[in-house]
Amino acid sequence: MGRPIRKGPASGNWKGGRIISTDGYVHIYKPEHPRASKDSYVKEHLLIAEAAVGRFLPSPIEIHHIDENRQNNRNDNLVICPNTIYHQLLHTRLLALKACSDPNKRKCTYCKGYDFVENLVQYKGHISLFHKICRNSHLKNKRLIRKTITTKTITN
Repeated sequence: MGRPIRKGPASGNWKGGRIISTDGYVHIYKPEHPRASKDSYVKEHLLIAEAAVGRFLPSPIEIHHIDENRQNNRNDNLVICPNTIYHQLLHTRLLALKACSDPNKRKCTYCKGYDFVENLVQYKGHISLFHKICRNSHLKNKRLIRKTITTKTITN
């Protein structure tokens, strides 16, 4: 028989139970936590948010880093989001604030300019917003390119 597999503090590679993953998040060794990964680690910002509210947070809840620094897990830098959609909204508003100083504006998919939602169109079932004129121009150019390619293929 081989040697027993040692995990956690019994492992020869143990470095204190705090690691930084390749995506930049700090993970803490907590095998007893309900949201622990297969290797028994939990994201540190989740543990800090749970300590602040005094209970485990259920799975759809996400934690947002205000300064977008995944390793800055201070209480005053974390926002508890009820779901992914709300978390994404915070990022969208932050991008708009940085780009045009107005968090209420949204980015046109085609011209990449920022405008008020009232001036943009969104098709049902799609998340992208755009100006009608930008989309029409894009589709017109696409048809012209397709027509040019088809014409070149036929003439060759």
